[in-house]
Amino acid sequence: MYFDGDADLTTPERSGSAVADTMGMTHMLGSGSPRLARLGSRYPLLRPDRVVLFGFDPAELDTGEWTELTSRHLYAAPAPAVRTDPAGQARAALAYLGRRAGTYLVHFDVDVLHTGLFPLANFPHFAGLTLDQASACLDEFAGGEGFGGLVITEVNPDHDPAGQLLRTLADRVVRALAPAR
Repeated sequence: MYFDGDADLTTPERSGSAVADTMGMTHMLGSGSPRLARLGSRYPLLRPDRVVLFGFDPAELDTGEWTELTSRHLYAAPAPAVRTDPAGQARAALAYLGRRAGTYLVHFDVDVLHTGLFPLANFPHFAGLTLDQASACLDEFAGGEGFGGLVITEVNPDHDPAGQLLRTLADRVVRALAPAR
């Protein structure tokens, strides 16, 4: 479950920033730089039918990324769709994964959150989700029968000198992971 403000489907040749983070999914699917794509214990690391791109800003994708997404038939739930029914979209994504994988990992990049409302990420997304919307999704993901773990990325504590946003995020994550939810 790739819960991220970006689809990260760019390649070294197409990237304007050359930031490896913008290419992560491409390499895990076996494309992009062969050295990076073949870095793991198997090649490719992920099969396209076991990937859900969830919460990304569709306006951020270039033509190459849209081509990669559609040609691989990746399951995609962009931010505008997620905003309409966060828990429902999360359940639909889990149902899709449940038919294909027994266990799943949730990659949660805080850049999926609206930067103006929750500015913890390094790369701004002003079309992101609210914390309540993201929390509803995390609650569903962590409560799924096949939930295997949570990876949280791109939290920049320098963006929160008082630590209030970090405490709020930690509280939401703890609530999602609580077994008695």
